[in-house]
Amino acid sequence: MFSLDQIKPCDYPKVGPKAASLARLRHRCGLRVPEAVVIDNHWFHLFVDSAGLTGRVELLKQILWTIRQKHLELVSSEVVSGLRSATLPDELDQFLLKALKRSGLGRGRLACRSSSSLEDSSHSVFPGVFLSVLELSNLSELRLAIANCYASLFEMRALKYILSRRLPETSLEMSLIVQSLVEAEVSGVAFSRDPIDPEGKTNPSRSCTGPVRWTGVRKGSTLPLQRARGWEL
Repeated sequence: MFSLDQIKPCDYPKVGPKAASLARLRHRCGLRVPEAVVIDNHWFHLFVDSAGLTGRVELLKQILWTIRQKHLELVSSEVVSGLRSATLPDELDQFLLKALKRSGLGRGRLACRSSSSLEDSSHSVFPGVFLSVLELSNLSELRLAIANCYASLFEMRALKYILSRRLPETSLEMSLIVQSLVEAEVSGVAFSRDPIDPEGKTNPSRSCTGPVRWTGVRKGSTLPLQRARGWEL
């Protein structure tokens, strides 16, 4: 497991693109990214194995690119159901408790976010495909969220997206981000490159959505980010 400050470029394959991006935003851009514990993909494989589902996952990979749709749906259902009902291995549970205590995350509400090896890449983003769980207030809720987030990797909507994008089936693994939940005054999407002007003729921006409580900022506003003294609105 890693804190965001511990993640180095050599760790990116272990933590997944989303966690790697958060680490870069903190290290390179100096943005105030909320504290997080990253459960790397080693623990995903341990969880799947402890649930007795390694064989079913391997079977799912084998039939994913075949035309056996009904068989794929059956195996997907078995894996998802098995992971959702599985309990965290003792080793994972103990390491998680230590990491949360060390980072100070055990004192407030948390979010459990996916960081699959497949998402947030230059080829595919998986928008809304994998599960993220917010408003987690105790360890029991967090443990359940971890199991459900892992299971979302094998749901049929995720598998259909993989097929539609012709993505490598060997990359079916997931890391997770357990992150401090921010009581946001404004929310939105940050673009490092303007989606309308990708050649970079305008500044990076953040498109805001409601509810918005900042003075002078309305729903749908676009706020440019300035690089002069770190990234500022």
